[in-house]
Amino acid sequence: MNDEPRNLSDALDAEFPEGWRPEPGDKLIGTIVAVSTSSGGEYDAYPIVVIREDDGREVACHAFHQVLQSELARARPAIGDRVGIKFLGIEEGRSYNTYRVIVDRPAGAPVDWSAYDPDAPQQQVAPAPPPSAVTAPTAAGAPGAPRDDDIPF
Repeated sequence: MNDEPRNLSDALDAEFPEGWRPEPGDKLIGTIVAVSTSSGGEYDAYPIVVIREDDGREVACHAFHQVLQSELARARPAIGDRVGIKFLGIEEGRSYNTYRVIVDRPAGAPVDWSAYDPDAPQQQVAPAPPPSAVTAPTAAGAPGAPRDDDIPF
């Protein structure tokens, strides 16, 4: 098993890992070595999880199917985690591709999967005040600076 950290120099020289093209019942098992986001194209942006299999080969799992995105978001795998993904295909009575994801995690760097989890609460960020509402301190003696005789005590 090869769970050593990724050598960045080798990764830069290598071709992008081959994409996983599973048939129903196929499994992808290994250690997550990278997670990125597609730049769009035919599909909306989606996660790409690079998994190093036990034989050392790296495979890119393009999670463009919504079910796979949701399964990854629920499992929240991180770089360094050992993961197993099984493609179940289109199950009887359903009209979409289904997957199963299991994570066996040691300590690893967290990955923010909330962008791909439709059930996750979205963080609300307070907007910055408009520039006109922010006042810079005025240097003593400058026009508009308070004078000692303006202080009421």
